[in-house]
Amino acid sequence: MNFLQEGFLARILASGTVGDDLFFLLIKPLAVLLCCVVIPYLLGSVNTAFIVSRVLFRDDIRRHGSGNGGATNMFRVFGVKGAIPTIVGDVLKSVLSVLLGAACCGFYSIGGFAFEPSDPSLFILSVGDNPIVVGTYLAGAFCILGHVFPIYYRFKGGKGVLSSFIVALFLNRWLALILFGIFVIVVAFTRYISLGSTVGAALYPVFLVPFFQGLFGGAYPPVYIVLFGFFIPAVIILKHIPNIKRITHGEESKFSFHRAPKCEEPGESEGTDDKR
Repeated sequence: MNFLQEGFLARILASGTVGDDLFFLLIKPLAVLLCCVVIPYLLGSVNTAFIVSRVLFRDDIRRHGSGNGGATNMFRVFGVKGAIPTIVGDVLKSVLSVLLGAACCGFYSIGGFAFEPSDPSLFILSVGDNPIVVGTYLAGAFCILGHVFPIYYRFKGGKGVLSSFIVALFLNRWLALILFGIFVIVVAFTRYISLGSTVGAALYPVFLVPFFQGLFGGAYPPVYIVLFGFFIPAVIILKHIPNIKRITHGEESKFSFHRAPKCEEPGESEGTDDKR
């Protein structure tokens, strides 16, 4: 268990088998860059909806509904058979990204903020004597960025809602579940998934500080957690600006469990409220 808590790379570096000091100084930032930035971004860039629509239906989801490669659009166009594998794929890439960052840089428990180690010097990323799970937050953030701005699809991806929720669920499950409950309530009353998504995302930083203080006896969250708390709503709200404009003009389509007919041009069906 200590091996996982401290991170496999931190363990290797601490074992003294790496070599001279120069190599030691180079491998740390390079390993963090690879495990917490590059690989999570490339994983996030995999558009599951596009792959599922191609493999299962010999079609391109971007040609139908809202044109968005998301689970909602997949459900509206292809039904449950298209939505479920899309959701599973998006969840897996988010989980793998966070676990990779955690395994590399060390973690005490997925779902917590910070922890007290037996030997602070073993951790790759630390502030003073307090090692922190920066690796998990960094990997999660870049997975979300990859999902929203995928390199494989000319930086045109999903809206990041599901990916952000899964990452937040791993990093702070209770706060994520509370926000999910708010999302459900908003959608139940308004039937606007876009409104539920933006409200839930906007409340993340609002709830973050009091929630953290409640868990850690009045302590304030580290800067990197606060930055992550503002990163999620910034990305989600930015991607939902067109939806917000349609809501204000009364033009946004409401969520329905009925499948919409496929159309050749994006936006011609009621799938404009697509989220992922």
